[in-house]
Amino acid sequence: MFKVGKVHGENLRELRIGDQYIKWVDRLRCLWVYLVGSKQLKFDISVVLRKVCGVANSFLAKTKYVSDLVKLSLIESFVFPVLMYGLDTFHLSQSQIHKLSVLTTYIVVPLA
Repeated sequence: MFKVGKVHGENLRELRIGDQYIKWVDRLRCLWVYLVGSKQLKFDISVVLRKVCGVANSFLAKTKYVSDLVKLSLIESFVFPVLMYGLDTFHLSQSQIHKLSVLTTYIVVPLA
């Protein structure tokens, strides 16, 4: 469980269900995105960015002798869905949108 809003800075007691305790955490993983507790709900998309870089680098390394047009088509089919999976459900900040834009440019420009 994690805290959002007015209670974010407060020390709350652990919840108990039977003989098990549930601790309070600062971040909670949902899909590939971490929900970050603060005064407002925030999202950490760094995991998504790292996974997409890994997928793109692996993909480009294994398609060394394939034409750029085919690579671009395959990236649109296999890499970008990894990037966009679930992101439409979250409110992203301008800096996060900029990071996504830079990443897509980093992946696509070498193929142009």
